[in-house]
Amino acid sequence: MGDWFFSGLNPFQVIVSLGTVVAFLNGAYTLWTILAKAKLKIFLTDSIGIVIPPRGVAEKFQLGCNFINSSAKIGALHHLEATVLDPEKRKRRFEWNLFFEYAPGGAQVRKTTDPFPIAVVSRSSVLQFIEFKIAEGEKIDYWPQGRYEFNILGWINRRNRKSSPSITATFHIKIDHMLSMSLQGTEQKDNVVLRVPTLEWKVQ
Repeated sequence: MGDWFFSGLNPFQVIVSLGTVVAFLNGAYTLWTILAKAKLKIFLTDSIGIVIPPRGVAEKFQLGCNFINSSAKIGALHHLEATVLDPEKRKRRFEWNLFFEYAPGGAQVRKTTDPFPIAVVSRSSVLQFIEFKIAEGEKIDYWPQGRYEFNILGWINRRNRKSSPSITATFHIKIDHMLSMSLQGTEQKDNVVLRVPTLEWKVQ
């Protein structure tokens, strides 16, 4: 600040003026952090795991989600779901079903908890492995071969999913004839998770 700003002020008045300016700036910053919206983005792992049951059609898939908060405000993800558009233009909705982790060795997964709001503090990230399950009232008869579009939708600091989602991410996978047949059931004793690479994806 130039000398003109403090002209005519004694040292004590200068100190008081500086304190007032600092207090104003601190108050403005505090107000901004209160009013600012949390800015979360979701980045996905490079493959999904489709869970194939011993009998019946696959109705679950697993995905690693990295939530990044670039804002000064904490963000809480209250709900996450997915819509899947198949090659025959049929759309189905999936909801998060559970959180999981990889067992030692990385070949098997195990449930950790049921879904709960994920808090991401300011300028940090949280990696969460999530299983999605077909939503109630939806049905899958089979997985036709071809290209699929997955849209991941999340609600940040909003408990009501009837409002517009706060974050979205889109990716694609391709299912060939052999995988399409496998997704009808394995006839094995336990569930089998097949990894399918994700193709191009984008975050909004």
